[in-house]
Amino acid sequence: MAYTVVQKVKGNFYLYEVEGYWDPEKKQARQRRKYLGRCDEEGNLLTPKTAQREISLCKTFGPYYLLLELANQCGLYDRLTAAHEDEADFILSLAILQIVHPSAPAHLQDFFEESFLPELLNLQREFSPQELTEFLTGLAKEDYRHYRLFRSLAADERALIFDLTAPATDPWETPASGRDYHPCSSQLMNMSLVCAADTALPIFYKFFSGRLRDTMLLSDLAAELASLGISQYHFLLDGSFFSESNLRLLAQSPLTFTLSLPLERNAAAELLSRAQAMIRSPQHTHVWQGEAVSVYESTIDFGKSRLRVIVCLNYARETKERSALYARIAEAEEYLNGREYDAAFISEFREHHQFLTELLSLREADGKIVTRRREAKFLNVEAKLGRTILLTTSQEPWAAVLSAYQQRSKLEIQFRVRKSRLESGVSCLASPESWAGQAYLDFIALILRTALDNRLRQQPSLSDCQPADVLNEMSKLKIVKIGEDWRLSALTPKQKEYCRALKIALPVDNY
Repeated sequence: MAYTVVQKVKGNFYLYEVEGYWDPEKKQARQRRKYLGRCDEEGNLLTPKTAQREISLCKTFGPYYLLLELANQCGLYDRLTAAHEDEADFILSLAILQIVHPSAPAHLQDFFEESFLPELLNLQREFSPQELTEFLTGLAKEDYRHYRLFRSLAADERALIFDLTAPATDPWETPASGRDYHPCSSQLMNMSLVCAADTALPIFYKFFSGRLRDTMLLSDLAAELASLGISQYHFLLDGSFFSESNLRLLAQSPLTFTLSLPLERNAAAELLSRAQAMIRSPQHTHVWQGEAVSVYESTIDFGKSRLRVIVCLNYARETKERSALYARIAEAEEYLNGREYDAAFISEFREHHQFLTELLSLREADGKIVTRRREAKFLNVEAKLGRTILLTTSQEPWAAVLSAYQQRSKLEIQFRVRKSRLESGVSCLASPESWAGQAYLDFIALILRTALDNRLRQQPSLSDCQPADVLNEMSKLKIVKIGEDWRLSALTPKQKEYCRALKIALPVDNY
């Protein structure tokens, strides 16, 4: 039979459980003691041992702690608080959830409850998809608070303006009167994203109707930036902007810009031909971002204006594109050669595969299809592989111009992914206003994700690491509720490495 005893040691009382048992070897009764913890003089435990307390809850801690610390360090938390006051914590928690769980808004409630965000930010609210929709609608209507945030982000910044475009499929129609519109209201979504030139952190965004003339859009945006106090800015424009009339208007304006010239344009063929003889010269070959590139610079006249031309050949990309090209050609030849010649089939193939039929001639021999490669066409295509042509007013070194435009390409991909995710959740976003509120959360999430990416780029040991790699590893860091206390799981060596490299203090048990 077991019983408890109190033992006093140096003024402190300790409780033990004593159990009697028979020792068959020594043939006598013996006792075994089990320590239960510190107690008072009467034998009442003061604090139960951790192992004896019930584990009632387990939550994910790591990525939320890291992103909250980063939001504090980069100033985003203070700016959100100034703009949104009491709602700032909830807005930041939703933006962080967008980063850790890039899924449709309908599932955010589950992720919110599983995270340690409510405890870290002392949030007591719960929300259903309907309540989230109402919150997003209210968030969109308070656009004056958005502009508070934009102004605080834009203070004393030199800006790069990215013209991002993605097709939309949403049913809402474009308002007939205004140029501004909700991001789900047109078959063509144009978004201008303004980022700080030095840090790449987003500082402003705006959606425009895709039906506007491009030069009108730029003029409107320039006026908007002036109202925010941004006087130094540079446009980085998509190749779809290119037309001779647009370029003449833009070149004659005070706006500065960099524009990608589509390689299928006649002007591109002329510039590639001009660069062809010299671009592979050792004098024009450099190492840029760890890859060999050749860069040839010249100028081109549009009306009374002269623009700088940068033609870049990336050898690694050229090799990949050539491999992809000939793999596609070989697949087409295997599919076509020896097939029964049929005029209707040939006509349909040419209609659906114009690029392939430009490169391959399809002839008849003994009732079968025989393909032949058009050498002149192949030479024309190969002259474009790995090439990029930029028209610019910038006087920065070519490497700085290329890096800025490369950033635009990365943002374009993120924009398309974000937009696709928003569309997948449109069933729980019952209005254009709630859609716009969700877009605002995505903007805040992009600021924080960019801040994380900047920290990674600053560490040579983590230069190849992606934000998703860090967040996945940090997601393994859990926190459990034992009795009334929260206890962290042990940090892995990789988690410690990430925290130290990102200048984030290691978390401690004080929750």
